[in-house]
Amino acid sequence: MFGNKKRKAVDHVTERLRPLMGIISHNYGIPERFWDDEFVLGFMLMMVSFHLNETSGLRMSQTDKGFVMTDVFSNLSNMNGAAISRRAVDLAMQDPKSPDFELGGDNAHICAYASLGKVSDVGRPHVEAAKEIAAMQGNERDIGLITGALLQSLFFRPLAERFEWDV
Repeated sequence: MFGNKKRKAVDHVTERLRPLMGIISHNYGIPERFWDDEFVLGFMLMMVSFHLNETSGLRMSQTDKGFVMTDVFSNLSNMNGAAISRRAVDLAMQDPKSPDFELGGDNAHICAYASLGKVSDVGRPHVEAAKEIAAMQGNERDIGLITGALLQSLFFRPLAERFEWDV
């Protein structure tokens, strides 16, 4: 049986990521090939992992984390979360990794850690640019504004290019 701890983790991660899907769905619609796209899978796998670790830390087994990831992908996609999870994990295990998958994961990493006020050397130029945008909107130290600007430049804009959306 799916335990209460796992159910809470699924609910937490889904709640954190559903707004991203809502923005895409509302503004563009979800393209048929969305959940097959390697950039999307890299980005979303990293975000699911980040929020899952934020919720449960290391207290959950890898098997249970796999079940949570599958349920989260089902919730976000309204599709077969197991198939999406398998594809994402297969891409993560490839050597060498797909450049699109890696870019998605790297971009998600920058966004996720900036939301905690942390910046890597790789993310620094992106965060500095996001701070400039946040300053124009009122506060260069506002983590929400910075994260929003990062999501725009590192997730939504690349999606617009990949799926040929008008932005």
